[in-house]
Amino acid sequence: MDVEEEESETASCASEVPENDDEVLAEPDVVETGEDQPDTESDDDDVLYQINDIVHSSLFGHTSDFTLVSYVPKKGKAVTLLSSMHLDADIDESSKEEKPEIVMEYNRTKAGVDTLDQLTGNYSCRRKTSRWPMALFYDILDISALDAYIIWCEINPGWNSTLPTKRRMFLQDVSKKMMQRQLLRHPTTPNLPNTACNAQSFRIFLDRHDEISLRIAHASNRKQDREWTAEVCEEYISKLQKLYDEGFLNTPEQVWNLDETAFDTTNLFDRVVGRKGMKQIPSQYNGTAKECVTVPPCGTAAGLQLKLLALYAGNLHLKSRLEDTFNMCYHAVNESGYMDQLIFAKYIKEVVFPEITALLETGRRVEIFCSPSGQTSRLQPFDVAAFGGIKYRWNKYRRVKTGGPVTKDTLLSHLVMLWFRTDGFPQEFAFNAETNLKSGFAQCGLFPINPDMIRKTVKPYTDPSILQRGIRQVQSETTPDKLVEVLRAEYGITDADGLQAVKTCVENVLKGLTTGRVLAGAMAKTLMAEAPKKKRLGKNTMLRLKAGALITSDEMVAEIEAESARKKAVQAAAKAAKSSRAPKRKAPEPEPVLEPPGKKTSKATTKKPRRK
Repeated sequence: MDVEEEESETASCASEVPENDDEVLAEPDVVETGEDQPDTESDDDDVLYQINDIVHSSLFGHTSDFTLVSYVPKKGKAVTLLSSMHLDADIDESSKEEKPEIVMEYNRTKAGVDTLDQLTGNYSCRRKTSRWPMALFYDILDISALDAYIIWCEINPGWNSTLPTKRRMFLQDVSKKMMQRQLLRHPTTPNLPNTACNAQSFRIFLDRHDEISLRIAHASNRKQDREWTAEVCEEYISKLQKLYDEGFLNTPEQVWNLDETAFDTTNLFDRVVGRKGMKQIPSQYNGTAKECVTVPPCGTAAGLQLKLLALYAGNLHLKSRLEDTFNMCYHAVNESGYMDQLIFAKYIKEVVFPEITALLETGRRVEIFCSPSGQTSRLQPFDVAAFGGIKYRWNKYRRVKTGGPVTKDTLLSHLVMLWFRTDGFPQEFAFNAETNLKSGFAQCGLFPINPDMIRKTVKPYTDPSILQRGIRQVQSETTPDKLVEVLRAEYGITDADGLQAVKTCVENVLKGLTTGRVLAGAMAKTLMAEAPKKKRLGKNTMLRLKAGALITSDEMVAEIEAESARKKAVQAAAKAAKSSRAPKRKAPEPEPVLEPPGKKTSKATTKKPRRK
């Protein structure tokens, strides 16, 4: 066939295509039987679209070419079908349902349509859209996926035959296979954008969620949190009150704080995503912190800053570490790199005491008060208000600093420049320790002394009984009478047992107890009589710092001396017992002297040991 004949035949075929569906139905041997869904938004009052009250009844409508029937299979539902094959109102009266012949023919030949709709509805990629091409595309994808699944099962009848979710597994595998080529091509295509999480995408994520922001993580130990209870807090307050009554907390120049922190020269990423308004985000850990350069600063409630004590791990004092420090650092070394009694006593004697006598009257008594063990993050002014901002600016300064990295030998020069604002310090990275220290004393309740501020450091999740003991009162917006009225009017709770149950739930919410925790405790008591108590290791009570202590008091000095003498006696006894059990060493036997080869063998001679 040449080109002209092909074009003419194509034109003739195109001319034979009917313009509408009526012409298709008018052709011989072409019939249509299908379900018609009535338009729920139409106001047509046609009787065939109305729901009949009689179950298993049928209403027919006839034309010269079509028959329309409305059948009621059950109350409240009508099925409407249109057929060009059936022109009579035939009904199967032999069955109880009395279905019309049109319905019977539909069930015999058109059940696959409903099955297809059901199967594609279980696993569909359809999305809400107002564009009919997209709706058609979704249908094509659903039907194609179902056809592929049927063909695959016919070819591989034993593939996951016992699993009820094998169709979902098949669709997942098909999806991965369809994406595999694009995923392999994506990393090597320069024009495609990078979909990895970077700083820009992270910032966009924070902008989308107004309730979260970047916060500085705060290290908190679970064991130490559980030890800070209401009783220990009240004991700590009583000791501070005794100092206040004796006149040690009257002026800001009298109150000093010596706390230690660690500075590292490596880059740390301690910022996390948290809810806005949170002052501290605990980042709990188990064990000890890593080794760093220990720097214990000392200051007063008036903002006065003394020389920094820099403690290194080692045996030598290096001169290079004190360069460009302007005599504002007290350098110390020991084997561990942690504070010990000797270094602490020398720093107090050579730096702190001379400054105290210069500010205050001579002859006054000085009391050294140790804060409760493990609670510095709550009760130390430096920890509460100063160290957070200092560490933030220090880490930021190290990231943008030019001229070489910060090492342990040059650490002190950078700290002095930022801490005391010497010549050439960068304003944006300088520490604001003086103002923060004043605020820290007020937040810790030390100056001016504030017992209520100290009581707030006991959290409900560490000691849920603080509300029952009256340590902290939670002010409710509604009185109990109003709550009872609401429960009676809105929920119909009038009996005493119901009101008591609601009251218990409210108290648990105020204490920070969740429903799951209450149920778990009740179940444990029911099954095991009482929940097993956790065994804890014995505490070091040498200084009895559970709620703080005055280490210069006579009782504490006598206790320390007695404990030191007891330890020395135990060590001496162990050493004596070890020396008595050690066997006496014998002198080694002398080895024979061998003559070189080639000479006549002689009698073996041995060296006699020298007489002592």
